[in-house]
Amino acid sequence: MLSKAIECFQAKPDDRGIVITRNTCAVLLAVYAACIFIWDYTIAYQAALVVMLGVTLALYRGRLLRLSPYFVTSGLFLLYFLIHTCVGLSGNVRYSTEYLVTLTINLAAVMCILCIVDSPRKIELVMKALIFTAFAIWIYALIVERQHLFSGMLGAKHATIPKPIFKGRYSHNNLPMFAGYAVLFLSYFRVKHRPIPFTWALYAFFMICVLMTGARKALLFTMFGILGYPLMFSKKQERPSNKTAKLLCLVCCVIVAFYLIMTNEKLYAMIGSRFAGFIAGFLEGEFTESSARSRSIMFTTALASAKEHPLLGIGLNNFRTLEGSFKTWSHNNFLEILVSGGILPLLIYYTYPVYAFVRLVKIRKDPMAGMFLSYMVYTVVHDCLSVSYIGRTTGLMMGLVAAYLEIYDRQKRRRDVTFHHSDGITAGACEQ
Repeated sequence: MLSKAIECFQAKPDDRGIVITRNTCAVLLAVYAACIFIWDYTIAYQAALVVMLGVTLALYRGRLLRLSPYFVTSGLFLLYFLIHTCVGLSGNVRYSTEYLVTLTINLAAVMCILCIVDSPRKIELVMKALIFTAFAIWIYALIVERQHLFSGMLGAKHATIPKPIFKGRYSHNNLPMFAGYAVLFLSYFRVKHRPIPFTWALYAFFMICVLMTGARKALLFTMFGILGYPLMFSKKQERPSNKTAKLLCLVCCVIVAFYLIMTNEKLYAMIGSRFAGFIAGFLEGEFTESSARSRSIMFTTALASAKEHPLLGIGLNNFRTLEGSFKTWSHNNFLEILVSGGILPLLIYYTYPVYAFVRLVKIRKDPMAGMFLSYMVYTVVHDCLSVSYIGRTTGLMMGLVAAYLEIYDRQKRRRDVTFHHSDGITAGACEQ
């Protein structure tokens, strides 16, 4: 009975009403993506998710039965910590419950993404929406905090930026990352030879915005989006000598940028001093720069806890209960998961990223595959310096990666079927 219902539902995929409704779902996904940029941690993004989830459940009921590898690993990750908390292995149940709710919300969003996104154009729609959203957020931020534009710490504690309409404030780390994502997406359309209008002006705008925050991770992400992705994954056919030249060009650009940051008085005060403090602390074994020193203490605390509880951990989101945690997360995704639940959830969580990375490497000459590969390369660095498994933006991006790989597989199967069919017709004609 169920299989017949599914067949009836999928019997007329080109029906005009269904196509219009599914395109509407893509718009709802773009709205949800914009909401997690603008109004994360507010009821606005939750309302957008509820609407998108309701329409998805009604429209894509047949596709829900097809389990994506990413959905499976995300579900197992959530199930592990649900059992972990229920059997009393969490030191602080309230902290764990808060993150369990977030993981459930993220899993629902992933399910919607995998159902709705069935073509590259829908991924591009989300990307365009986020470029516009990042630009709008930054225009708003510059207007609201015009007195702190050149403080070098725009969006930091002394100049936090309130979110429009709903309560809450943009964090010093998230605000510049919006610009980083926008730059990566702009580079995709440029590599695809369908550039967004005023691409280079937007590059300059977003780079200046990142510099005004003094955020190191966002600066690295932005530089990689402007230079790394277009230089390393831009053409389908290219000589090895050209690849080497591009790599050398990338290294030179990074060196020049680093030199300017370290020698220009204004840039050094804004961001160079933080780089200098980190490098000096790494070489001398003792960090003096405040951010690097606190992270060093947190890493030491996390490692000690992981060694003491390597198999089961101390509970989801329980690192913040340890002395030396500064009552926050560990700023290292690997250690955070290891401390929370031990080795098993760490392996579950990174199973799909490793799988996706290997797949993307094989097809990296496709512009969209190259873009997602660039994102995942950066994510490895980012996860060493921050916690991402709970982030809604991370779930959105990984959901789009999973959807893209499924689209690629479907298109490849169709090409193979077409090729074998045409080959069979040719063979039959020859026999006649």
